[in-house]
Amino acid sequence: MKLDYKKAIAWYKQCPNKGKLYALCGALFALVAVLFMVNSWITFAGARNHVKVLEKQYEESLRKEVYCDKIKAYTMDAFKMLFNQKKVKLDENEKLVLVNFSFEKTNGYETIKKEYGLYYAHLAEMKFLSLLQQVFAEEEFVYAKGEQGNIFVMTSKIVDKKAFFDKCMELQKVWNKIPVSLNSSVMVSDLPLYITGAYVPRKGMDFNALQIKFRQAKDMFQKSNRSFGVTFLGE
Repeated sequence: MKLDYKKAIAWYKQCPNKGKLYALCGALFALVAVLFMVNSWITFAGARNHVKVLEKQYEESLRKEVYCDKIKAYTMDAFKMLFNQKKVKLDENEKLVLVNFSFEKTNGYETIKKEYGLYYAHLAEMKFLSLLQQVFAEEEFVYAKGEQGNIFVMTSKIVDKKAFFDKCMELQKVWNKIPVSLNSSVMVSDLPLYITGAYVPRKGMDFNALQIKFRQAKDMFQKSNRSFGVTFLGE
């Protein structure tokens, strides 16, 4: 059936004012709906593009930075070098204290990275680091960002083990008391957290060997389904 545009226009001119008003409202509604859908698509595309830009900037910063003054932390390569330098300079009876703070594997950093992207995983790590520095705030503590949500802390001063555990309990209280959110559905404080410390003498294990020990301790905590765990190697 062929549409006669002249008859349609003639009908529109002859119809009552109320009919014209309905027709006009319908046309305006359709126009608003189209504009809304176009705006939503542009907003969504812009948001995705913004996150991609942030992820790219973060990846570039990881390659370029040695020490980030903004977050007061070293990259891992620089931290390992500093660790070895301090270890060599230790006296016979001196020790370094090295501590690893890590999120649980299947319900932590990697999950956020998989579901929300690298930027949000990085944001969780940075918000946790901020809380960590509130508790371990003394000047002798040195911080580093590792991979998969691992953060390392080192001090060249011998810390009493009881004081270390007290600090960890203090961190747990702050961790639970200040729920840091990434968005409306992801709370950083909900992520399981495991802490492993170690004394390192001048002739003690190197950093790579210690990392293996730290991973083993983390695996032990995960198998026990604990949401928070603290241990000191050798204990």
